[in-house]
Amino acid sequence: KVYMFPITHYTISGIIRDIHGNAIPGVKVSFTNAGISVYTNSDGFFRAKLYEGWEGKVCPQGMGYEYVPSFLPYAPLNQHYLNQDFTGIRFTIAGTVRTTDNQPLNDVQLTFSPLDKQTLTNDAGQYIQEIDYLWDGILRPQKAGYTFTPEFKEFDMLTSNYYDIDFIAQLATYTISGLIKDTSGLAIAGADVCFSDLDTCVISGTSGYYTAQVPYQWTGTVSATMMGYVIPSESHVYTSVHDNLSNQNFMATINTYVISGCITDASTGAPLNEVQLAGNDLQPVFSDDKGCYRIESVYGYTGQIYPQKQGYVFSPETIGIENLQQDYPNQDINGAKQTFILSGSILDGSNRPVSGISLYFSGAGSTITDVDGNYAYRVPYGWEGRLDVFKLNYQFNPSYLPISTVTSDQSEINFVATTSLTPNLYVEPDHHLVSHESGSELFTVQVSPMNITWEATTSDSWIQLSTAAGVLSVQYLENTSFDSRTANIQLTANNDSTLSRTLTITQNGKPKEVVPRPDWQVVASQYEFYQTLTAIVLDHQNMEKNNSDDILAAFSGDTCLGTASPIDTSYGKRYFLQIWSNTPGETINFRYYDSMDQQVYMQLIYPVTFQPDARLGSVVDPHVIMITQNTIQISLNANWNWFSLNATTDDMSFNNLFASLNGKGERIVIHTGFAEYLPSSNTWSGSVSQLSPLEMGMLRLKEAATLEIVAVP
Repeated sequence: KVYMFPITHYTISGIIRDIHGNAIPGVKVSFTNAGISVYTNSDGFFRAKLYEGWEGKVCPQGMGYEYVPSFLPYAPLNQHYLNQDFTGIRFTIAGTVRTTDNQPLNDVQLTFSPLDKQTLTNDAGQYIQEIDYLWDGILRPQKAGYTFTPEFKEFDMLTSNYYDIDFIAQLATYTISGLIKDTSGLAIAGADVCFSDLDTCVISGTSGYYTAQVPYQWTGTVSATMMGYVIPSESHVYTSVHDNLSNQNFMATINTYVISGCITDASTGAPLNEVQLAGNDLQPVFSDDKGCYRIESVYGYTGQIYPQKQGYVFSPETIGIENLQQDYPNQDINGAKQTFILSGSILDGSNRPVSGISLYFSGAGSTITDVDGNYAYRVPYGWEGRLDVFKLNYQFNPSYLPISTVTSDQSEINFVATTSLTPNLYVEPDHHLVSHESGSELFTVQVSPMNITWEATTSDSWIQLSTAAGVLSVQYLENTSFDSRTANIQLTANNDSTLSRTLTITQNGKPKEVVPRPDWQVVASQYEFYQTLTAIVLDHQNMEKNNSDDILAAFSGDTCLGTASPIDTSYGKRYFLQIWSNTPGETINFRYYDSMDQQVYMQLIYPVTFQPDARLGSVVDPHVIMITQNTIQISLNANWNWFSLNATTDDMSFNNLFASLNGKGERIVIHTGFAEYLPSSNTWSGSVSQLSPLEMGMLRLKEAATLEIVAVP
């Protein structure tokens, strides 16, 4: 027999809610020892049927909650259990985000990973977020333009609330860095690198490297300055910086300055050319035909400049430059020829000294022997010529001596004297050098024996000869040419060609008018700002003007703000002009000195507007400045001036050209005629009335004046 007994079941049910009373759906509720699990529905309700006598636990789990109670135990089940409720608990993470100056920061996004939950701080900088029980992850704050300390917070098996997870926000900064080098690639240390609107400057290191921090979305300009250098910054303009920027490099061009002057002969005042000027780390230069020199050196140069020319000594011996920071014009030098002593003795055939013997060193002067028959005479370096000896009723062996180029003292230049009536002719000097003006000079003529006669002849019409006892007088006319000229005089005794001397007289040409090089100077330390200009200068025929002694100058009114002379580059000659000013926006005009024409051109095309730190032109693409119709300035002296105008204008009449002389003119002479100034009518009148371009003439003034003419070169 089989007996069937009914199995009795009982129900266990309840609701699972959170601490706010909200149902928690989807919670897995497990019944141990029964092998079954159920899940809460949308109302948080669960229910299970278990057989009578079941023993075990009811355990809720999952959905990110810790449950209270964590389980419910049951002894042998013998009844229904309703309202077996649980409370699900999640944990709270909260805190505050403040800036470095303790101000609350809103709209900071806090992300809980890997939950991918996010929340934002409120206006008080506070945030709060419920997080699953036993959560493992990272809490990370984020806001554009800020960095945070700590960068994140890490959690491990979350089992409690956290109410003080705070963060400090700091505005994000980005690094701008680079190198400052000169055009040779050498590092520039000690340059000031400044960031506009930040009141921040840093200094480049020994490698030329600089680095600085700027805030998020900074907009501004980075400029680099270094005493003695031009450092363009127009390419260093930044907008809304949001990343680190490296290789923000600057190229520095060192300032150059000019040391200049003229070198003259100390005894004659004549210019000395081909004098070498050399110094420490300087390229040697030579003085030109005017005796003038020009040395360019860089900012900070310290050293000595030595003038050198064989056979000369100079005063000063050196030009000392220390920490060069400006032009040094008018560094003039005097040169004196070195001299050497030529000496000897004159004895008779019995080795007795003969005193009172005249010795003439051709072109260099004369002396006589002393009571011991000795002589010594100083001649200039490089002298060479004939040494003649004379005494009445004497003859000498040798009769004269040719002396080769003298570069040192020479002794033992001896003669033997014997009494004799052999004819002898002695003239002192044998050469005269005279100015271009008319005048006269004398030659002393001695003969032995005294009854010898002599005569002088010449074929040069600009001199006239006259003779008297022992003297030849030469009258000469004014030399109106710029070129020197030499006349030869043949002196002959007793109509004997063997007793003859050739004498010369050289007359200098009329000196040309020298227009002084403008003394345009600027003191950079008086100005706050500068801009740079890399330029070429063209004349009206588009031909470049770039002689080494030419000057391009920047002016505001009559105040010089910068000068430059052309410098060779791989692209041709360029003017590197640094313009200084304290007034942004002011109009800058240019003037140009042409060293070949010795003229100053004013108001060149075209003016520029001064902009601090701006750069106009480059070596590859230079700014073009053109000489068109401009005011030409020519300095004239009182009395006569050689004059030509290397330019043209619509009205080339004397009345127009010489209007700026304001009555100081007297007369102009050109090859086709002349004209005189009439003060009563303020006009010029004569056989000619106008001047052609490039025509040479002589202009006479009552007093010195500056001629200004508006013309096209």
